[in-house]
Amino acid sequence: MIINYRSLCLTDAIASAENVRVAPSLRSQKGAIWSKSKTNFDWWEAEIVFRVTGRGRIGADGLAFWYTDSQGAYDGNVFGSSDKWVGLGVFFDSFDNDNKHNNPYIMAMVNDGTKEFDHTNDGSSQMLSGCVKDFRNKPFPTRAKIEYYMNTLTVLFHNGMTNNNDYEICLRVENLHLPRYGYFGVSAATGGLADDHDVLQFLTTSLYPPGQAPTPGQATKVSPEEETKLSQEYADYQKKLDQQKEDYKKEHPQVKDTDSEFEDWFESDSQRELRQIFAGQTQIYDQVRLLSQKLDEVVGRQERALGLLSTLHQGGGQIAPQGGVPPPQMGQMG
Repeated sequence: MIINYRSLCLTDAIASAENVRVAPSLRSQKGAIWSKSKTNFDWWEAEIVFRVTGRGRIGADGLAFWYTDSQGAYDGNVFGSSDKWVGLGVFFDSFDNDNKHNNPYIMAMVNDGTKEFDHTNDGSSQMLSGCVKDFRNKPFPTRAKIEYYMNTLTVLFHNGMTNNNDYEICLRVENLHLPRYGYFGVSAATGGLADDHDVLQFLTTSLYPPGQAPTPGQATKVSPEEETKLSQEYADYQKKLDQQKEDYKKEHPQVKDTDSEFEDWFESDSQRELRQIFAGQTQIYDQVRLLSQKLDEVVGRQERALGLLSTLHQGGGQIAPQGGVPPPQMGQMG
């Protein structure tokens, strides 16, 4: 199943022909997109292509992927959607609430409708599994592939540093039971700090055991008229957003002073590019240093082997043990 704009409910999120801005880079914003109908298959794979970008060195709050028994709210307190959901949430958490210095972080959590998400500890005691992966301010769009097949959940991640499709495994959970049919959704939220949360592609595919796959149907596409309409909506939203920023600055001139505490967290585009180049060069240096150490070990072994061969040649086939004591000589039989 390919989810396009006609099969999505969009609230507080603005769609264009290229992407959906789920939450803009303004403080305390929330947004979500949800499929209009439930799935009609047991196993599935969802691929999300997205960007999380912002001026700050630290971002907030994050993005969430949902597979739930019912549609969530569009202004909830869990990354823009409802708490106490029934089903799966995969969270791309930008902000370090528990001060463990392990964000950005990707985690999966299952809820039976009774649990409240533990924001203070970033859900660390509630998650199934997770991994530390930086998904903010990357040169290329970041990607996540979430697969649920035969009661096994697998989350793969592409860090956006290259323009290829090389994924790394983030987490794998077996013997997991989710609602048989559910709604797909993506939500996002900002806090005191704010990032743009853009979804460029949201593709879901039904999975079937060998020999049980049905005949594939035709994928529906967005018509040119609808693309034009969505593009105009996005342009109007951008103008409205810029106007809101200007109005906010005029109505709250004192905000400039209170924002000074965050200035050290901000970086320009050139600073961000230099930081990414430095990070890449550091990784290359670490690998070269490791290879150099391995090479030194090989050279050392080779030199010791050559030294032993030279000793054998000079000593007529005998190697004196360490300490200079010659080996005992065997007597001849009469």
